Amino acid sequence: MASIFDTTITDITTTKIVPKLYDVNLNGNVTLARVIGGNSKSWTSGERLQFVIRHAKSTQGGVSGLGGKLNTSRDNTTAQLEYSPKRVTEPVVYDILEKRVNQGDEQVLELAGSLMTRAMADLFDNMGDYLFTGTGSGTALDSLANINDDGSAYTTVGGLTRSTYGDDLDSYLSSSVGALALADMRNLNTGTTVGAKTASLYVTTPAVLNYLENLYTPTVSANYSMARVSLRGGMFNVNAQSGLSADLGFTAMSYRGIPVVGDDKVTSGTMQAINEQYFNWYGIDGLEGLSGIKFSDKTYDSAQEIPATFGFGWTGFKMHYDQLGEVGHLAMHGNYASPNPRMLGKLTGITS
Repeated sequence: MASIFDTTITDITTTKIVPKLYDVNLNGNVTLARVIGGNSKSWTSGERLQFVIRHAKSTQGGVSGLGGKLNTSRDNTTAQLEYSPKRVTEPVVYDILEKRVNQGDEQVLELAGSLMTRAMADLFDNMGDYLFTGTGSGTALDSLANINDDGSAYTTVGGLTRSTYGDDLDSYLSSSVGALALADMRNLNTGTTVGAKTASLYVTTPAVLNYLENLYTPTVSANYSMARVSLRGGMFNVNAQSGLSADLGFTAMSYRGIPVVGDDKVTSGTMQAINEQYFNWYGIDGLEGLSGIKFSDKTYDSAQEIPATFGFGWTGFKMHYDQLGEVGHLAMHGNYASPNPRMLGKLTGITS
């Protein structure tokens, strides 16, 4: 951008750089903050994460007659869901000359710290993408895409074939919803409720959140405060009131007491029901060569939060023998996993 001043001013006056980095690219990442932040779990050891599930009721019990021989047979009613550890990384790189010229009075933001902050934001942004898109195949993370399914798109989950176990490993799925209705919300809630256990969070796109607000708005009642007029001693008395005001729109929404939040990462036209007891990030700490790191950079302004979590490590900066620069890697080790996919559910194909 060209200056509005001529060289009389520009030759003797520097520009003012605000000492803060404003992120105008990354969007919201709300679900990740819940799943990988406060609800993450530690994966302490083991080459796979395994959950023992009971998939059938025993057929050996029942009424026994007097004097009869008791049944001593036993059914095998268990299996194992298993998830493999995965790795996600983000490099941090700078030349030693870049670091040197970034020092002194001319420094606005410290180079290494600024690069680290941006790399952390990019790493967690990718983790938010993978939360909704991972297939679990090869190096890909498992996710709400392949775990939260009824077999329509993903026939296996946790190494088990869904159809082998009836609908025990199927999540609730309603496809081709079209215009969102309260009946869809009821069905999603009912389909992810077993006894007293139910979803703890509904996540959807900002657009679908607006559709839900359109459903809620007609149920809101309005009260209008007007000036009161009374007659006293033959004289009219007007009690002063503040002017009529209006406040429209919802700052928060829930369904049957369960929060409904908008997240830019959610797949278009979908709403997902998550029970945070049964879907978590399992992170692996204590890897050799990696150290823990905490984020507290007040010079970075972004729509996303960078949460503290398990499985997040840093290699430190290292100089390569054939390069005049330093490189380090931020890394996440672990996987998204669920011991009970039937506690999850989703609506797809929402258009209005």
